[in-house]
Amino acid sequence: MFPFHSHLNLCGSAVSVEAVKEILENCKSLNSINLSSCRGLPRGIKREHVKSELNELRETLRNEH
Repeated sequence: MFPFHSHLNLCGSAVSVEAVKEILENCKSLNSINLSSCRGLPRGIKREHVKSELNELRETLRNEH
């Protein structure tokens, strides 16, 4: 289990889709995640996601990858 974080900034990192999925599944209290300019991610999710957008991101990653 990951420690408590409400905001996570991964901007410009080489984080993978699998790592983002793991973070989203285990950090239920997350309020925002910044995935801008992440080299390892597909277009469309490389941006900051806040609040309800996190649930949409979870669904997108479950369905597409």
